[in-house]
Amino acid sequence: MLEFREFIKHLEDFGELKRIKKEVDVKYEITAVMKKAERENGPALLFENVKGYKGMTVVGNLYTTEGRVAIGVGAKREELDAAPKAVIQEVVRPLFEVAKGKLKEPTVVKTGFVKDVVVTKNPDVLKTVPVIAHCEKDGGSYISAGMVIGRFPETGERVIQLIEMQVKGPNQLAISPVTPMFSEAYKVAENLNQKLEVAVVIGIDPDLMLAACCPAEFAGADKYMLAGALRGEPLKLVKCETVDLEVPANAEFVIEGEMPPHERTDMGPYGDYFKTYYWKEKKPYINVKAITHRENPVYQDILADGRECALLLCIPAEIDVLKSLKETFPYVKEVYIPRTSASHHVIISMKKYTNMDAKAVIYRVLSSSFIAKHCIVVDEDIDVSNWDDVDWAIVSRVQADKDIIVIPELYGSPLDPSIKSGFTTAKMGVDATIDLTVPKERYERSDVPKDVKEKVEKEWSKYFE
Repeated sequence: MLEFREFIKHLEDFGELKRIKKEVDVKYEITAVMKKAERENGPALLFENVKGYKGMTVVGNLYTTEGRVAIGVGAKREELDAAPKAVIQEVVRPLFEVAKGKLKEPTVVKTGFVKDVVVTKNPDVLKTVPVIAHCEKDGGSYISAGMVIGRFPETGERVIQLIEMQVKGPNQLAISPVTPMFSEAYKVAENLNQKLEVAVVIGIDPDLMLAACCPAEFAGADKYMLAGALRGEPLKLVKCETVDLEVPANAEFVIEGEMPPHERTDMGPYGDYFKTYYWKEKKPYINVKAITHRENPVYQDILADGRECALLLCIPAEIDVLKSLKETFPYVKEVYIPRTSASHHVIISMKKYTNMDAKAVIYRVLSSSFIAKHCIVVDEDIDVSNWDDVDWAIVSRVQADKDIIVIPELYGSPLDPSIKSGFTTAKMGVDATIDLTVPKERYERSDVPKDVKEKVEKEWSKYFE
């Protein structure tokens, strides 16, 4: 298990993080540097000279590659040489496969590094936390890597989710609780005419980051317990100063507050993972009561419209979808969610026994709570993570009149700019599997003999001596 700062050090040791010593502005400049580095497949970035925030640093692009995600959960350098999908299959997925049976209740300790500095009198988010202004038409500065913790008012059940928040003033954050459990917890509080206590945690360990991004259904328990399972030991928590919640003891920043019932403020626009602007809407807000942080804290930022956000959403989701599908369709082999699809394309490989098998999988995926918009099913000879391979399957195995499925008026993502009223959308499935009534020889790939291919692969370097 790596703590947040250990993770940063490991990335630097592996040549996966660079320090930026030039002074940078939190208003757009840090975002611009992160975007350019991402486009060039560059390293994670640690900004050491942040204008207006002496003694604080900002880190970004931590999870823009599968390899860096794997480093966060303890991968060794030699394990990172495999293809990106293989890294997830061989390093990250095994952790999740055993996690549900090893959930660990967190332990509460007396104090931790996150209590190095405690501000309860007139807390000012913009003066205390180097929140980033990301996109030109954003409504303000946004906390993009904040893990929000709350509880259901009557049961005390904990809810944890990464949620984007807009800084509205020194002590107010607009919040969009779109995730089902957090939205439900706030709704229950409103029905009881109660405030919902929350804590926003920034700068968390990699296993907790993955747990926080995991679909709630995966563990069947709160995400602190899932993080404990991933790391193999209980998460250490400390009690908040002004709200009845617990937060990770070694976090970088914690913002404590309350969400008043039946009150709204303007939130938006903001750039989201569809790489468009989400419009301005009335949203709930948090009244900030306290801010605590470590000495010389490290503020983590995530580009909501970048690859990092997509990876953190896609990796836990595809593990969860594969697990769910296999319970009903054991002949499903692999699931891949393209990182450019904002989690709304899913590609599935399977061994088909009847011509209806692929379509049954498509209907199951598109009608489930998982918000995939397009589902492509291919045979097991296709590499789901290789778009050239998938594209070849679509071109060579699909007849549109019988292999394209369109289902209208299903629930979709509120962030989708093409969404219809009521957040409904049409969803599409593509059956790119071989028709079992057609001779398989028609689909045989042209290639050299297998033994010759293996010989060339083995002796490849010798051809260039």
